[in-house]
Amino acid sequence: MKLYVGIDPSYTGTGIVVLNKDSGVLACTKVKAPSEGSDIMRALAVRNEVFEIITSCGAHVLGSNRPFVAIENYSLNSKFGLAMAATLGTVLRMGLIDRDWLYVEPSPQSVKAFALMAKGKGARSKKQKPVKEAQAIWGFKHKSNDVVDAYVLAQIARSAGGAHALGQLDARQLEVVAGLKVIC
Repeated sequence: MKLYVGIDPSYTGTGIVVLNKDSGVLACTKVKAPSEGSDIMRALAVRNEVFEIITSCGAHVLGSNRPFVAIENYSLNSKFGLAMAATLGTVLRMGLIDRDWLYVEPSPQSVKAFALMAKGKGARSKKQKPVKEAQAIWGFKHKSNDVVDAYVLAQIARSAGGAHALGQLDARQLEVVAGLKVIC
């Protein structure tokens, strides 16, 4: 079974969603970093929990159950600072590379565009909008914006990984997928 994973990295709550090829939700949760310890140790704790969730859904390091992952690219506007965001993002990406899992890195703006939101700076200020769009488009609802963003990322992974027929995507979604580079 092919898995599609969305990861929305954040120290306050990393959203993680695992889907099957038919959009069935196998896992959806938020992983919080420990409040104590160095940034790198906190990031490693998040990474370990995220990969435990993914592997508990049946992911394997190699073979047909190797997941396809969309991890949101670095946010230059992180309220925790670029250094902390870079640490967590790098630790998660190193885990993906260590496992030889394919992944893409859509920008925060691309995630919002894929969820059929308006492009540009205005989209970033509408934090509740992804919740409404994800429910309207895919029937997915969750109280955490981090998990909703991870769900949209998992849908991006499905599209980039070939689970969607291109005819099923709208023009903005096609534009997002076309702009992604597969890593690993």
